[in-house]
Amino acid sequence: KLHQKMQPSGTGTPGPRAWGNLVGNPERTRVQLRALADHLSDRREALLAAWRLATDFDTEISSATTSTHNQFVDHIPAVLDAFEDRLRAQDHDEKAHARTEQKEWAAEHGTHRWQQGYRLTETMREWGHLHLALLSELERYGVQYPELEPEVLQVARRELVRLANDGVCASAARYTQLQQSEAA
Repeated sequence: KLHQKMQPSGTGTPGPRAWGNLVGNPERTRVQLRALADHLSDRREALLAAWRLATDFDTEISSATTSTHNQFVDHIPAVLDAFEDRLRAQDHDEKAHARTEQKEWAAEHGTHRWQQGYRLTETMREWGHLHLALLSELERYGVQYPELEPEVLQVARRELVRLANDGVCASAARYTQLQQSEAA
């Protein structure tokens, strides 16, 4: 199953700066990263549901319980698209572009939460639940496909940390900007 799904889809060879120094089989690692990104895309609704459930059970987040599904999810699918694009990226420029998009959507998420009356701590906790849902999915994927190149999950976890950091920072920066505008 896995080897069929992970065959290269493009004809171009990725440049040497695509992922840095991939120790194992670099081409196989890139193919497997693309397959992981496809898997995450296929699991999108389940990931969003797990995130919502964890947030609903968090007693320190009261604002989420009054949100509709669309209000709750808002810009997160675009953030996840950018995360998947980073996993699929063939070179530094593609990764940089995806990271810029990820930060922009994260800032928009912060704006949306501000407009919904969320406290900053609620938004930060919500980001934490999203990251835990993604980490759980990465771990399940690794168990499901033990033949993965070791670098695949290492790269994915590193990108997840970047997503977490960028998401929290962009949302907090937007909150700060909105608070300062309101105070002026």
